[in-house]
Amino acid sequence: MSLLAFLWSLGAYCTQTLFDGFFLERVGASALPQAYFVTAVAACGIAALLWSLFKRFAPITVLSTALGVMAVCCGVGAILFAGGYGSQMGVWVWMASKVATSVLVIVLSTCFWACCDRVYGLSDATRLYGLFNAAVFAGDMVGGGLISVGLSTLHIAGILVITALSLVAAFLFLKGQMARWPDHRIVPAADESHPLARGSFWKRVIASPFTLTLIMGYMLVQLLCIVTQYNYMARFGDHFQNTEGELTAFLGQCTFFISFVNIFVNLFVYSRVVQRLGINNVILACPIFFVATFIGWSISELMLVAICGLIAVKGFSETIDENNFNVLVNAVPTQLKEQIRITGSVFEPFGMLVSSLVLMVAAEHSHWLGLVVACATLSVMVLLRTSLRRARTAGRPVAAQ
Repeated sequence: MSLLAFLWSLGAYCTQTLFDGFFLERVGASALPQAYFVTAVAACGIAALLWSLFKRFAPITVLSTALGVMAVCCGVGAILFAGGYGSQMGVWVWMASKVATSVLVIVLSTCFWACCDRVYGLSDATRLYGLFNAAVFAGDMVGGGLISVGLSTLHIAGILVITALSLVAAFLFLKGQMARWPDHRIVPAADESHPLARGSFWKRVIASPFTLTLIMGYMLVQLLCIVTQYNYMARFGDHFQNTEGELTAFLGQCTFFISFVNIFVNLFVYSRVVQRLGINNVILACPIFFVATFIGWSISELMLVAICGLIAVKGFSETIDENNFNVLVNAVPTQLKEQIRITGSVFEPFGMLVSSLVLMVAAEHSHWLGLVVACATLSVMVLLRTSLRRARTAGRPVAAQ
C-alpha cells in the first residue's frame, strides 16, 4: 500500500505542481478565482459520481479506473506538448490543465484512502496510516525535485511522460495486488441496510454533534487553504513576473523540501505528539498557524510570509490536518466510513467554490478575508475539541456520539 501511495502521488502531484506553476506564468494570479470556480464545479460533479460509484463498485475498482484515466490524460498531454501543439492552443489550455489535474488529484486521494479504510481496520490504521501518508509525501517530494531539476531539460512533455509511466505502474501494481486481498475486503457493500441506500446518512450526521462539527470544521479548513493559496500564489506571481519557468522550478523546490519535512513528521513526530498531547489538542495546531500567518500578512508583504502561507497549506494542513481527519474518520462505524470519506472529498471543491466567489468580489482584501476565515476555523476546532471531550467523558466512542 505504501508503494501504491508513492506511485500515484508521484504522478498526480508532480503533474499538479507543474501546471500550477505554468498557469501562474502564462495566465496570471488574477485568473485564479475563475480557475477555482471551474475546478469546484467539476469536482462537485465528480464527488456526486463517486458517491454513486461507491454504491455499485468497490473503491479499489474505482481507484484503478481513475489511475487509468489520469495516465491517459498525461500521455495525451505529453504528445501534444512534444509536438508543439499545447503551447499554441492559447490560454484556455493552461486553465483546462490546472482544472483537470486538481480534480484528478482529489479523486485519486479519495479513492486511495477509501481503499485503505476497506482493507484495514482501526487498529491497523493507527499503526499504518502515518506510513501511507509518508509514502504520499515521498511521491510529492520526488515529483517536486523532478520539476526543479529536470524541467529545463525534459520540458513539459518529458515530465508528463514520467508521470504517465508512474500512474501506469500504480495501475498495474494495484491490479496485481487485488488478487491477494480477500473478497470481503474489496467487494462493494450491497446491503439494503447501508446508510446510503436508506438515505439516512445525513440524518445521522445532523443527529451527531461531533460528526456535524467535524464536517463543518474541515470544510472551513479547505476554504481557508484556498484563500491562503490565492494569497501566496499572487505574491509569487508578482515576485517572478516576466520570467520563464523560474516560478514553476521554485514551486518544485518548495514542494521537495516541504514534503521531505512532511515525511519526517508522519514517520517520527505525529504519532508521538498525539500520544503526548492528545488528538483533542493537536487539532488546534493548524488553525493557530494559519491565524499567525495572516496576522503577519496584514503587517508585511515579505516573501517570507508568503512562504509561510505555502507551508501552512502544503505542510501543516496536508500533514497534521489530514492525519487528524484520517484518525477521526476511522472512529465512525464501518458502514459509514466510505460516505464520510466521500463527504471529505466534497470539502475541498466546496471550499474552492465559496472562496472563488468571494475572491472575485473581494480579492483586494484577501489578507483580511483569510484572517477572518482562520479565526472562524479556530473557533469551530475549539468546539470540535469540546465535543470530543464530552464524548469521551460520557464513555462512548466518538462515532456513537
